[in-house]
Amino acid sequence: MFKALAKSLPFAALLLTACSPAPEEAELVEEVEPVEEQAAPVQIAGEAFYQERIILPEGSWLEIEVIDEDREQVIAAEVLEDLGAQPYQFELEVEPRHWRADSQHLLSLTLYTADGSPRFSADVGLVAPVGELEPIRLTAVEGSEDILIDPERWFSYRCGDVAVDARFPDPDRVILSLPWDVRTLDAVEAASGVRYLDVDHEFWAKTTRQATLTLPDADTVECRASRHLSPWTRAMERGVRFRAFGNEPGWVLELIGDTDPVVYLTLDYGSLELELAEVEILPDQAGLIAKAPGNEARVDFIDEPCRDTMIGWVLPVTVSMQLNDQTFQACGRFLVP
Repeated sequence: MFKALAKSLPFAALLLTACSPAPEEAELVEEVEPVEEQAAPVQIAGEAFYQERIILPEGSWLEIEVIDEDREQVIAAEVLEDLGAQPYQFELEVEPRHWRADSQHLLSLTLYTADGSPRFSADVGLVAPVGELEPIRLTAVEGSEDILIDPERWFSYRCGDVAVDARFPDPDRVILSLPWDVRTLDAVEAASGVRYLDVDHEFWAKTTRQATLTLPDADTVECRASRHLSPWTRAMERGVRFRAFGNEPGWVLELIGDTDPVVYLTLDYGSLELELAEVEILPDQAGLIAKAPGNEARVDFIDEPCRDTMIGWVLPVTVSMQLNDQTFQACGRFLVP
């Protein structure tokens, strides 16, 4: 830094400086490293409206979610309660670490009535920088009237930051699809609705669209109906046996099939997809070796809890993958025993 400063001074000034008497005590100047500029949060603002001439019942609310479609995750959310006159104005902020430049992003809006029934909705694609959006028209949700409980159907909820899907196979049980596990809870006596328990989970369904969830060592959170199945439930429905996801860069592994298994890899936040059709399952399901022309992957399933670095969920399996000359780490679980 001092050499660069000296070069910038005229030669005469340097001579004067050299001939000047030295100060009694030289002042110590510390060279300060430049501070790296932090990426700014992604700001999203707008307003939503519907054209139908109806008055919403008291207690209706509007849920706004920003979804990373490649990673299948909600990265920001807001709930507007006590809705008054239209339009409904909203503002969201997405942390820079959650906004991936290579991902596709979706703004999902759903207006629910007091009993949790979705009444109006809209989906809008997002491209950064987002800023102020054009007014968004909400359209009526098809079949938004009350429905009977179908034992084969999943009902989707957003419980705090967790996407939860519930299936009610009979009046005495609920099956919960959580990111880290699938649990079956039994019904117990309740003052209202249906309360389900197992050793350390509680799911209290007020309706098929409103509930509360209590997890081990966590506070009870409100669950609101969602129009989106979680990626774990969707994977189960597609017959995925094992699923894992990692960060930095974001990637997903899915193992599908029994007799002729196939490994699907989504890498670099969805920018690269590979299908490895030659799969050898290692003894005791300790991992696999998967090949395709030009690519070979060895994946080890380590029976140790794994905490996701982005969300904090703890999944039962630690995953290590060597793909060609690259190493990847992830958390995962078996979806089918």
